[in-house]
Amino acid sequence: MTQNFDPESINKRIDPFEIVGGMKAAGIGWWAGACPKCGGRDRFVIHQARDGYKWFCRHCGDGKYNDMISLAQIVWNCDFVSVCERVDGQRMPEVTYTTPAPPPEKTMPDDLQPRWHEVVKITTDLLYTEAGTKAREWLRARGLTDYTIAAWNLGYHPGGAGFERGIYIPCFEHGYLNYVKVRRPAGEPKYKKLPGMKDHGNDLVGLFGADLLRTDSTGTVLFCEGEFDAMLLQQQAGDLIDVCTLGACGDKFNFKRWGGLLADKRKIYVCFDNDAPGETAGAKFAEAIGGEQILLPDKKDITEFHLAGGDLRAWIQFILDI
Repeated sequence: MTQNFDPESINKRIDPFEIVGGMKAAGIGWWAGACPKCGGRDRFVIHQARDGYKWFCRHCGDGKYNDMISLAQIVWNCDFVSVCERVDGQRMPEVTYTTPAPPPEKTMPDDLQPRWHEVVKITTDLLYTEAGTKAREWLRARGLTDYTIAAWNLGYHPGGAGFERGIYIPCFEHGYLNYVKVRRPAGEPKYKKLPGMKDHGNDLVGLFGADLLRTDSTGTVLFCEGEFDAMLLQQQAGDLIDVCTLGACGDKFNFKRWGGLLADKRKIYVCFDNDAPGETAGAKFAEAIGGEQILLPDKKDITEFHLAGGDLRAWIQFILDI
């Protein structure tokens, strides 16, 4: 007799932390550890997404988030039906459990991750102290809610002890820290990425917001110019459109690394700053990724539009014709 299963229900009933041990928190809704298939140290990531837990491996994964059934297939070394039978309490054939031998430890750039995660921890903690009061007020004045500030792991440091003074903006991708950028209160450049990883095989470029890209063919994505714009638009209209940024209009999109995230997108929009450099860079970027350039009415950027009383949600609804 053929057994019918409800994959959505099965996925929700699988607890990833019961079948994969040793996972450590790597952010709000993120855990990292060794991959049950190929080993490593922190290449395997579990993410609590809108529709349940998902997993991703930077080494043996397919570049997309995968569900809990597929994870159970790997860990339990069995097929789809056997996983569903086991979760449903049905009889399941005996399976062989295997533990992959750990590969040789990489010396770069993963060996620097603990240090950079510590930077994020220190600065996020400081943001919520008396020393971070003005920084929190500055972030709120840009339209960001306390939830958004916490969700993106924003931080602050008053300077000293080897730290630059300013707002700290970490760029995580599947639990991996690509860069940490500091928004300085004065001086040029206004934004500065912390040095350290570039000399160890990392180009300090990341796709900020990549973790929130939906993996379905109905999604629409908008690229903006900076992290603050991305966080604000995600806050105001993230249920309508995916939002991400490379953090600067001059950074290049790595198709080998991120192309798969855009393959199923119904539409791609590019909205860089509404000035001469932003308009020129936005047009080139839109052409490169097969997107459509759009410009904000009147104001320079998304944050300025919002602070001037503009309705970002209504603007996105107009663009999407919904």
